[in-house]
Amino acid sequence: MITFLNWIAHKKMKLTTWLDILLMLLVITGYMFYSVAFAAEKKWFLSTVQYQISPDCSHDVHLYSKQAAQELSKHSVVFTEGLDAVYVSCEPTSPFINELRYLEPGTDSEDEELTLGTTRTTWYTSSMQIFRAHIWIDPNLAHVFGNLRGVLLHEFSHAIGEGHTDGGIMAPSAKGDYLDAHTIARIRARYLKPPASVVDRMGNFYIPCMWVHGLVALIVQMEEGYYWVKTENGEIAAFGKSGCNQE
Repeated sequence: MITFLNWIAHKKMKLTTWLDILLMLLVITGYMFYSVAFAAEKKWFLSTVQYQISPDCSHDVHLYSKQAAQELSKHSVVFTEGLDAVYVSCEPTSPFINELRYLEPGTDSEDEELTLGTTRTTWYTSSMQIFRAHIWIDPNLAHVFGNLRGVLLHEFSHAIGEGHTDGGIMAPSAKGDYLDAHTIARIRARYLKPPASVVDRMGNFYIPCMWVHGLVALIVQMEEGYYWVKTENGEIAAFGKSGCNQE
């Protein structure tokens, strides 16, 4: 506080009341909070991320990895085959567990539970910038007991920063094999893509910007304005005020 007031005196700013000082402090605090909140979400800070699939993986793993990369490229970073910033491997559990024990200085990582597959996403602690993701697929269990296409889509979504949720493709025991509307909405928001109305294969949709007129709003006991809406199984699952602007 003293440093801040000294700075004000140095700049010879005309603050007539303590309210002016308080207002400025609130603005600065709000900006700092926004910066921290924005940085707290780990993600790739690149427009293009290269991925590589181990030659030891099966034909199906190669196929579904490429499909997952193509699908996520529409909503996040653009995946291209090349280097191993994202690396897909297929090997027995023990060697992969040994690899998970190492962590580079100044970085942090998140490891999903070892089941049919898992992903280690590693990022710089200072910036939350993802710089590597290793996707591991069990060469036996994933093919026999798992929906392999869904497993790869789930793990590639982890690789771009998505965590587990209560439903959709990012549920810990997801049965689906497609990106659901809610996951797409989260990914597009994470990567600052323009909001888009999305309908998934099950008919669930997400509308990021819907105008609710005053008369309609009155009937449903809402305020007039823009809202986002999510549906599940033909019913409205959630909604809230949207900050979108359609001028």
